Amino acid sequence: MRGGAERVTHTFRKAVVIDDESLISDLVSLLLTKLGFKVKCASDGELGLRLVKREKPDLLVTDMLLPKLHGLEICKAVRSNSALLHTRIIAMTAIYKKLKFRLEARDVRVDAYVEKPFDVKEFTNVIQGLFPGEKKDDELKENIKLIRKTIEKQTESFAGKLPDTLDVVIKLWNRYQLDQENPGDLDELRKHVHGLTGSAALCGFHEVSRICRQLEKTLSDIEENGGAIIKSQQAEIANLIALLPDAGNEMENADFPALSKDLLLSSEATGDYRNSEIPVTIISMNPHNLEEFVK
Repeated sequence: MRGGAERVTHTFRKAVVIDDESLISDLVSLLLTKLGFKVKCASDGELGLRLVKREKPDLLVTDMLLPKLHGLEICKAVRSNSALLHTRIIAMTAIYKKLKFRLEARDVRVDAYVEKPFDVKEFTNVIQGLFPGEKKDDELKENIKLIRKTIEKQTESFAGKLPDTLDVVIKLWNRYQLDQENPGDLDELRKHVHGLTGSAALCGFHEVSRICRQLEKTLSDIEENGGAIIKSQQAEIANLIALLPDAGNEMENADFPALSKDLLLSSEATGDYRNSEIPVTIISMNPHNLEEFVK
């Protein structure tokens, strides 16, 4: 070596993120990169599973409701693959919040079940629980500050595009009502609603997120029933969509209070995040002994 210096090599853990919401995927990717992971992303289930099989990552972070292949099926495939026994799995969802879905995730040995919108601080705690000793506290604080700035930029961009996005949702529903023989409109509507469910809450539009979450549940029920829609469902969708324009004007604080200086100080002092009113549930799965945060 020139000058007697030794070359320092860094070993990065690998992570794969699967989510069709680019805003969520970008945020998770940034967070994992700052935690020392080399990250690759996919926007649908089939591409994601192929990526996991090729990369053999240390960590898989996957949404549950994905195009082409459901997140639960991805988890099953990973757990049945002997070459992926080392891969830790974090499952994310904005819609599957009932106990039965958590139990299904546990049955396929998911390591953590995270409800969107998640809190960055808590999400970081989960990753540290799975991979202890990866980053020092000072580094984590700096990373959280950087991610906060990123969220602020994303929020500004999202808010500017939201009126047009809501207008597309309304037009798709109106078009479906005129021509109910075209199930493609309902599928396109569900995709747009799904994209809003997590992203809207992330950017502080909580009411839009709540409305879209209920819309997504109803639209998913219709899809599971072969596309057949009953009058009560049609009325429910119409009523919910009618609420969207006003909800789009009601921006609250973004869902990351743990990024504020005051809460960072109080949480570090007390170790208690349960009273921070963060709309988040992070359910850890045995045997990794992660803490459980309940909404």
